[in-house]
Amino acid sequence: LEAGAEDVAPAVELLKSPEAEDLFDRCQAGLEKIFRCYGLEEPGRHPHWRPESMAKFAADFEITNEVSHLPLQKIFHDCAHHENCNGDGTFGQISFAGFHLALVMIAQKMHSSHAHGPIDRVRALFSRMSAVAATSNFGARLGAQHEALLPVPQVSKGRALGPPGPGTRSSRASLGRSRWGRDDD
Repeated sequence: LEAGAEDVAPAVELLKSPEAEDLFDRCQAGLEKIFRCYGLEEPGRHPHWRPESMAKFAADFEITNEVSHLPLQKIFHDCAHHENCNGDGTFGQISFAGFHLALVMIAQKMHSSHAHGPIDRVRALFSRMSAVAATSNFGARLGAQHEALLPVPQVSKGRALGPPGPGTRSSRASLGRSRWGRDDD
């Protein structure tokens, strides 16, 4: 059993669900902005995060108010290990796909009175991140926000309402790779 598999495996499965795919598709543009804001770009390599990227992101988005640094470090290292074991990553770094996995894992550790299931916790995290990004002192780093950074759809009886967001699978280019970190998706 790989390190952290007890936390990673359910998050991987959740990311494969149609609800999660729809949510991440709708929020694609905002997630890319966030990833690029904290990411590192080196010549000849795809953008990636290191542990300090995760720490800065968590502090800026006020995640550390609920999830302390030690669990965040574990999440980061579990995601990096998962990517590395699958041949998709480099030791000590996470890709954009690893960032998605980390967000799902972080959401499961946060408290929300409105979240009734794992995908609802992700929606709650995204809503919270959008609220933080909308503050005047934060928004400049991610560009002008004329709408929510992460447009979380309203939910009715477990179904998202409204048309797909502008960053749908068919129209987006995710940092040169698919959202799952493979060129063939």
